Amino acid sequence: LLNRKRHDHAQLLTDMAFDLNTLGITFFAGMCQAYRSVGLVQDHSTTNLRIAVAMAHEMGHNLGMSHDKKYCTCEDYPCIMSAVLSPSRLFSNCSYQDYQKYLLKYKP
Repeated sequence: LLNRKRHDHAQLLTDMAFDLNTLGITFFAGMCQAYRSVGLVQDHSTTNLRIAVAMAHEMGHNLGMSHDKKYCTCEDYPCIMSAVLSPSRLFSNCSYQDYQKYLLKYKP
């Protein structure tokens, strides 16, 4: 894909099952590295929102966001970076802090 189509990030949807607790795989904080700005997400639902949230969650990891702790909040709790997939549409205050740290460190 790198040589064929210019892109910043790519995600592959697959019907392959990883394990009972994993719906996606990505490189943590790999967004600014050409060969690490990728994600692999299981096509686990017939509901598009659930797939989109899983993709956003993996992209969050790629942008340096960790799973939310109990003290992390958003208006649509649980938030996108919750360790358990939810139909949320919002990142938490902790995710924003992680993202700010990522931006300061990598200066994309």
